[in-house]
Amino acid sequence: MQGHYIPQLAVALLDHNEHSQEYKFNIKGVAIGKLHFSRLDRDNFLQPMNFWSHGMISDEVGLAIMNQCDFDDYTFGSPHNVSQACNNAISEANTVVR
Repeated sequence: MQGHYIPQLAVALLDHNEHSQEYKFNIKGVAIGKLHFSRLDRDNFLQPMNFWSHGMISDEVGLAIMNQCDFDDYTFGSPHNVSQACNNAISEANTVVR
């Protein structure tokens, strides 16, 4: 269902503006794209949080990732600050989504 919510919201807002005689939303555009940054600490945190915010993973798994994972100094080659609980939660999220 990716790419489903924002385009529908934009159409609804524009339709409202076209037909409303009173309040109009100040919308200039909608940005749609893949969630990606150039830093691993943000990429690795945002992907599971995106899954959680869209209801693709449970609250339990999302909260485990938020509470157990420390992505401030994360690297693929040496994830020295990632606990086993964090690894388990991320693995569960990836298993559910894929």
